[in-house]
Amino acid sequence: MLPRLIRYVEERRTHRERWVGALRDTRTPLKLICGASDPISGAHMAQRYHELVPAADVTLLEGIGHYPQVEAPIDVERAYLRFRDRVGG
Repeated sequence: MLPRLIRYVEERRTHRERWVGALRDTRTPLKLICGASDPISGAHMAQRYHELVPAADVTLLEGIGHYPQVEAPIDVERAYLRFRDRVGG
């Protein structure tokens, strides 16, 4: 498992511009739902996403870590349903 995780971190660095560009330039509605306490993609990542995409639609769940769908499933569902209703899904 550890070799896969290490590769993932390297892939993030290698493909950063491509992935960030896709998030920044897409016309497809996106919703980010993340745990503020996630050490990998938590509050710091949400802040950076807002810097790159000022109109970003982000739900930051306080006190939640890397698995918000497990740690706070009701909050994740509510955020998703609000997003879905807004974009006409």
